Amino acid sequence: MQQVLRYLKTKEGELFLLSLSSLFVELIFIRWLAADFRSLCVFKAFPLATCLVGLGAGSALAQNEKFAAKIYSQFPFALYIASAVIRVLSLTFFSYFFLPSINLYQWSDVHANAPEFFLYQSLFMVFLLVLLAGPFFACVSLGARIGVLFNELPPLKAYCINIGGAVLGSILFLISCYAWLPLWAMFLVPIAVAIVCLPDISKWYRNRSLLLLLGTLLAVGLPARGPVVYWSPYSKIEAFPIEVTKNGVSEQVGTFLNVGRLLHQVFLPKVKLEPGEQMAPELVDAMEKHNKYYDLLFTICPHPRNILVLGGGMGMDSWEFLQRGVEHIDAIEIDPLIAHLGKQINPAYSSDRVHVIVDDARHYVKTCTKKYDLVFLACLDSSTLAGLSSSTRVDSYVHTKESFEAVKRVLTPDGVMVLSFGSGGYKWLRERIRHTLEQAFGYPPLVYDGYAFFFFIGEPINKKLVNAPESVPTYTQVAATNEWDGKILNDDWPFLYMRNDQLDLPFVIVLLEVIALAVFAGRNLLFSKETKYWSMFFLGSAFMLIELCAISRLALLYSATAITASLVIITILIMILLANILILKNGEKLSRYLNVIYGALIASLVLVYFVPIEAFTELNHVLDFSGNAALTVFCLLPCFFAALVFALRFKTVITPSRAIAFNLFGCVAGALLEYLSNLWGLRSLLLVAATLYLCSWAAKD
Repeated sequence: MQQVLRYLKTKEGELFLLSLSSLFVELIFIRWLAADFRSLCVFKAFPLATCLVGLGAGSALAQNEKFAAKIYSQFPFALYIASAVIRVLSLTFFSYFFLPSINLYQWSDVHANAPEFFLYQSLFMVFLLVLLAGPFFACVSLGARIGVLFNELPPLKAYCINIGGAVLGSILFLISCYAWLPLWAMFLVPIAVAIVCLPDISKWYRNRSLLLLLGTLLAVGLPARGPVVYWSPYSKIEAFPIEVTKNGVSEQVGTFLNVGRLLHQVFLPKVKLEPGEQMAPELVDAMEKHNKYYDLLFTICPHPRNILVLGGGMGMDSWEFLQRGVEHIDAIEIDPLIAHLGKQINPAYSSDRVHVIVDDARHYVKTCTKKYDLVFLACLDSSTLAGLSSSTRVDSYVHTKESFEAVKRVLTPDGVMVLSFGSGGYKWLRERIRHTLEQAFGYPPLVYDGYAFFFFIGEPINKKLVNAPESVPTYTQVAATNEWDGKILNDDWPFLYMRNDQLDLPFVIVLLEVIALAVFAGRNLLFSKETKYWSMFFLGSAFMLIELCAISRLALLYSATAITASLVIITILIMILLANILILKNGEKLSRYLNVIYGALIASLVLVYFVPIEAFTELNHVLDFSGNAALTVFCLLPCFFAALVFALRFKTVITPSRAIAFNLFGCVAGALLEYLSNLWGLRSLLLVAATLYLCSWAAKD
């Protein structure tokens, strides 16, 4: 222990701790901003870019050590201001702002031609600037000290220590998420590092810093009146009781959950209001709509015995199915905390006829050997990312053609698949799902529109063996229309919520604002007469893209869960660490083969590009462990070659802090280039990355 403490007091130990802390700060802010601000809940690029720009701008200051030291000394103040501003804004109407976009479905209409839209967009851009300023300055202060330490240590040694801190930070963050720790508990890690690493300027400075760090904890963790708050591995969950009042006394009869400032799901069994009992009118209306929702389902599918529910949640569907006499139900829920809440409040989850399974819906269907009379995809219109290192939502791969084909295989000969989607009124979205189902099954589904979309498909539908009324209360059968953009959902383009038939000018304007702010923050780095490391820039941007592609492919191979995304990131960081150690020991020999390694990198990207998606979606479940391991290694191989190239280029830099700054600004470009996948598909990013690596090879630093 004494040796560890002595090591932490060295420059190497300080760099290790600050690297761990910087990753934690970045992930905490992304998690917090996505949870409390509707506009950032499904697009992580803006807070991610902000943190990376901050770290890069801070590293660029390292050549002026005195100024960098002043900036670093303000980390407690920056962390407090960032936390206080985010907390205050989260309590205002700004938290309900939607991202200005006419292509992205966000549970709300955005009319770009409306007179008030220009005012809304302008206000949003000011709000975004104020919101992200705090995380930016917190990362600048950390980056300033990290850059100084990089300049004082051998480049590759410093980078190895930096990656080692990131590996440990990633592991600790993953454990924190799966331990359901509240946000304030996560802030203890960077706060503890700050206390250990703060410069010993004076007693007054130290006392002030401790008060600011305490203020940060209070700003984050101070409870406010309102719902019970939980932090699951995926998001912040707000639980509200549903109550019936009789003679002034309230009794809880159900629960509804908010995620991302929107209603996520409800557990509200049928409640018969007696004389003198009262319930909020909107809840009475919701209960009546839910009853009609299930009436339609059992009109089309009257006697299912064995049901698979994909998106079990707190078990409202399972409870209703039990009341109607279903013999067996398998309920699949990806979020362990929501499943836990369901078991606490829902008697259905205690029934021996209901089996609750915590798993990704797509993964369960792919590996399932059972057959079901009814497979029910229960309003999986998620507003949650699969992980902080991934931009795919938890339901992205559930609504694709390949996923529907997998569902088809688990249906009995007379089984029916039912898909409900809680977004009535969006015809282009309805038609996209309809046509994707038709592609998967070979015939069109039966579609109803009303309180939600309802899609019924299976051999009884194909052979017209079911009772399909033209309308039932609240729901009307609808025929196919041409109101869609022609895109079929598949595992390479799983973007259910993204239209692809028009220029999304409002979003482009916001994107340009972020780019302009990044260029302004890095102007002294990018436009100075000092050495520029454009090879580092291109390496950073390309690596962000191949990392995203690796996460998306391995999510299909294993499961699209937060733990899969996190484990992929940790594995990639370990590969980077091993590549750096290899260059440290054999750098002189391997430097002669830099062009060969570049060639192997680009060749591996092209090979992964041409590997059929079926290798990850269809073949893997029939392969043994060694077969899946081989697919995993093949998918991650470009990351290893990229790490070797980076280590060889970084080994010879004259000013490590500037090189790291250029690399971080390149990562920002990569995070924003990720948007191209919405236009061309995820696989196309591999070709973009190959082009960027060619630019890196051609750059003469």
